[in-house]
Amino acid sequence: MLFILASMNKMLRFLLLFLAPVLLDAQNMQKIDSLKGKLTQSSAQNRYELLNSLAWEFRFAHPDSTIFYGEQAYTLANELGLTKDKARSLNYIGIAYNYKGERLKAYDFFSQALDVSSRQKDSTQIAHTNNNLGRLFFEQGILAKAYDYFIKAYNIFKLTGDHSGLAYTLQSLGTLQRSQKDFVQSEKKLP
Repeated sequence: MLFILASMNKMLRFLLLFLAPVLLDAQNMQKIDSLKGKLTQSSAQNRYELLNSLAWEFRFAHPDSTIFYGEQAYTLANELGLTKDKARSLNYIGIAYNYKGERLKAYDFFSQALDVSSRQKDSTQIAHTNNNLGRLFFEQGILAKAYDYFIKAYNIFKLTGDHSGLAYTLQSLGTLQRSQKDFVQSEKKLP
């Protein structure tokens, strides 16, 4: 009996060692294939949306693909002369660089996104950029600066009524407050 348990333990370790990287790297390939299939038959505006969707889908496991599709989306946004939402691609590229561990490049792209979204008066992307900058500073341990960016994002999302953005920012704020062991504040609702 002991031999069987030891063999099962070895088999389990083998499976985890060799299959876990495959499972962890998994993407929603059906969705990605569907998005890619629509690229060739879409209008330029729809292609912009599809490129951004592809950039978003690849962000965790393949940040280089996020950068590739984000750059294509940003180029297309410039060709289309978009007056809103152009900074979304820059935010996605910044997120990808952050996942790659290239914090300075991430900061550069978030700064560009903040500049573009501010010039376009795009409140949604201004808020997302502030949240992304907050997360970047939080991960570096610069908590006071992170908090300031999170509060800016929170106020904009609240003003615009963007509930998903608001939830995302509240999650970021709660994580920051928990990291400081401020459990009471992390569970309070902001005004």
